[in-house]
Amino acid sequence: MSFQSTFKTYEKKLDTELSKCTFLVDIEKQFGAPKTYVSAIFVGLYLLLTYLNFGGIGELLANIASVVIPAYLSLVALETPGKTDDTEFLTYWVVYAFFTILEFWSSLLVNWIPAYWLLKTLFFLYLAFPSTGGAKLIYSSVLKPISSKIAQCPVASSLNDNESEKATKAE
Repeated sequence: MSFQSTFKTYEKKLDTELSKCTFLVDIEKQFGAPKTYVSAIFVGLYLLLTYLNFGGIGELLANIASVVIPAYLSLVALETPGKTDDTEFLTYWVVYAFFTILEFWSSLLVNWIPAYWLLKTLFFLYLAFPSTGGAKLIYSSVLKPISSKIAQCPVASSLNDNESEKATKAE
């Protein structure tokens, strides 16, 4: 399969998905620009502004990408009957909390890393979308070994015992 035919296949799939967004359909009707191109321009502009970080806009856009999009996807996941997607987004939020705390303590390094906010945006989008499996990978390889040690701490186990007692009494 050639690159061009693969590209056309993905473009058709993307166009079908973007047809669900009435805002993009209206833009396509009004200006005659295909939804896929309008979306690509929007994403490109978003990433460019995140990279350039004029007046701190990159930080704002990175935080929007790492909170708003996953929050929306989490709300959608809560409305589905299955439990798998709930677990995926719970994993995302645990990883997000870990990296937010890490970022707070290393805020001095943030200014030294070129294109930090762009890298953060791309990294958190990688974590947020279930199709990439990013949050699950980071959790299992980095956080799970750490959390298993914390869970063995006497304070943590006594907290778990108190919670299980409350749950038993509630029943």
